[in-house]
Amino acid sequence: FPVTIMYGGVLVKKYEYKDTLRIDTIDWKNVYFNAANILGSPIIEKHNMQPSELAEKSTVWTGYDSVEEVLKTYAKQAKNKPTTIDVYEITGELPVSLDPDEIENATNDVKFETYCFYIAGVGKKKFLLYKEKIEDIKDKYRYLPWEAIGLGLGKGVWEEGFQSQIWTNDQFIQMKNALDLSGKVFTKGTVKGIGNAIVGVDNGHHFELKPNEDIEAFQLSTNAIPLFIENINLFEQQYNRISSTFDANTGEQPPSGTPLGQTQILNQVANSPFQYQQEVWGIFLNEHYRDWE
Repeated sequence: FPVTIMYGGVLVKKYEYKDTLRIDTIDWKNVYFNAANILGSPIIEKHNMQPSELAEKSTVWTGYDSVEEVLKTYAKQAKNKPTTIDVYEITGELPVSLDPDEIENATNDVKFETYCFYIAGVGKKKFLLYKEKIEDIKDKYRYLPWEAIGLGLGKGVWEEGFQSQIWTNDQFIQMKNALDLSGKVFTKGTVKGIGNAIVGVDNGHHFELKPNEDIEAFQLSTNAIPLFIENINLFEQQYNRISSTFDANTGEQPPSGTPLGQTQILNQVANSPFQYQQEVWGIFLNEHYRDWE
């Protein structure tokens, strides 16, 4: 559930491990996909496997002798610098001509089936470990967006605050520019040729003036700082309303004297969007458990 808040959606995967059906969420950092149409395009997962893990898979991935070949190649290249072995799990509608058991011709180039390929990479060498056909990619993956945007990656709560953050940053920049300007010290008077009277002058320096000459310092002050702060607070309130991160959610204590009933209503209103998403998440899981059991 928190994954959908942060990244705009969650990708769920069904697989078998040691004769046990497992359903797990995919780490977005290890998966490649088309963000405009997640389930309509191939999904590529990257697994970093230890040699022992890959050797264990040899009892499951039957039909090819590549596992032993991968381990031998890895042993030659790793030597005193052992690393993990990259295994790519590619699932989606792919041309039949990619199937090593099919004939590569023009007909199979435009004929598509839903495949799952496991390919290991050792240096620049690639090895096909295992392949299988599946009926539909939804038999293996399901996707739930936080806020749906077409068929692609949904919008997360953080993205809702982009505009507020952009204009908050703008107000801070404007405020800094105003403070930089008002913090400068200038001089004025009837003395000619004095140039920059501040830079390079030690503290306590005495300026000797001629008769009828005068010199005095002045600063440019600004009264816009309270307006900048007010705008920043308005943008913060805007994002709090969009994301439902009111004081009740962030743990802030209500002002002294606030009636208990009012506090309970505010808490209920603040939590209702998240409770709704929890209900959506529960329905999502329930449907897929029934479909995949």
